[in-house]
Amino acid sequence: MMRGSIIAFVYATIFVVLSNASHAQCCSVGAGFSSLPASLQNSALESGNLLAVGSNNKYTYFKEYYIEDRAVENGLTQEQKTITSTLSIMKSLFTDFLIQADISYIPYFYQDNGLINIDKSALSDIKFNIGYSFLRNYDDAFFSQVSAGFKIPLEEESDDIISYERGYSISLMSSSMKRFDDIESILALVFRYEHFLSETNDKQTGDNYFTSVMYTKILNDWTLSAELNFLTKGRDDLEGVAYNDSGHSVLQFSPQFGYLIGNFIVGMRYDLPIYKYYKKYQITPSYSISLNLNYIF
Repeated sequence: MMRGSIIAFVYATIFVVLSNASHAQCCSVGAGFSSLPASLQNSALESGNLLAVGSNNKYTYFKEYYIEDRAVENGLTQEQKTITSTLSIMKSLFTDFLIQADISYIPYFYQDNGLINIDKSALSDIKFNIGYSFLRNYDDAFFSQVSAGFKIPLEEESDDIISYERGYSISLMSSSMKRFDDIESILALVFRYEHFLSETNDKQTGDNYFTSVMYTKILNDWTLSAELNFLTKGRDDLEGVAYNDSGHSVLQFSPQFGYLIGNFIVGMRYDLPIYKYYKKYQITPSYSISLNLNYIF
């Protein structure tokens, strides 16, 4: 297999983490600015041309309640399960720019409240993003970029499908990547900020801050990655007053692997929270599993 294809494949697996950056707690977990991994932009840096489509399907299971960093007795919701599906298309422009569009859908939302079980589905949102590659050092195999985007909700917030992030938002992101050809590895660093613009049901959603560090090892047509990511979500406001049972910080360990089959990229990811700090009383995710399917034209 040509080395260029493997490099494009590796880039396509590295920033799958960006899909988690804008989704902190509930049914929107896993939609994000990238079901199609945003690092495909870096293959465009080397080839000058990219068109790709992809899908991401993420299952998240909620069980434990936390107050600050302590697990406490469960509340009204006994358990919660969600699946979020996202379709994406990505296209490079003029070698330095990359545009991406995502549409997200929640095909499955289940909540056991003891007396009443909720089982629903809903459209989530549409996202648009444009990235600019401002640093490309081929001699040192070092690449950096910045990007900006916005999100448009597709349905009004439901009292049943409790989404803390269904409003309009804008986001800013920076990413850097260093390739080590001698050991067939890549190290990547990502920062992302999301600010919510509008109120829904008299609620203003708190801002998100996301950081990720990922190491990826290339093994022929396979990649194995180990990632640490840290997400902080600010408190929401209800009618201008801070809502105490909101806002949190989560540190996750996310192992993942990918496999290249021709122009297809297949990847799986497991998110395991290793530290959780929740302001006041909130149900928290126990784990999530993602399946990514992408095709590069």
